[in-house]
Amino acid sequence: NKAFVDLFGLSGATEGLSQAQMFATATVGPREPSLFFARLDELAADPAQVDNSEWELTTDPPGVVQRYSAPMRSLVGEVVGRVDVYTDITESRRLYTRLLSSERLRAVGEMASGVAHDFNNVLASIVGQTELLHPEDQTPITRLALVTIRQAALDGARMVRNLQGLTRPRVETPSA
Repeated sequence: NKAFVDLFGLSGATEGLSQAQMFATATVGPREPSLFFARLDELAADPAQVDNSEWELTTDPPGVVQRYSAPMRSLVGEVVGRVDVYTDITESRRLYTRLLSSERLRAVGEMASGVAHDFNNVLASIVGQTELLHPEDQTPITRLALVTIRQAALDGARMVRNLQGLTRPRVETPSA
């Protein structure tokens, strides 16, 4: 059929040719031709086998084709032929890969948010402890150290809030 001819860049008549003969004239073939042709040979040697496999093509960017191959049987059950269906699944594979990447990013964002929450708890404890030490009752050097510790913890908490802002979904506002 035309879609098959276009998918593999076949030229000339293909009727009556074996798959191996057809693919020998194709301008687009499987990235691993030896494995592909070995599988065709296996199917020819044992016509009762069913094949459901995926093959990367030599296109740029690489395409992916799924082959479903099953025997055709007569009314008495003997194998009389074979039905092969090749489906270009390049786009669905690309979308699936993007979905996986998106899910990984979401998981990393959730993990980072949890770490930030825990880190905020540690920083809040540090700020609280510096206040419990009553800086006004301390020597000037100790008071300066407590102010420095408290300010560093508050700066850390601000950085954590900024990082958490990156993981929150943003609401787009329409511009006039």
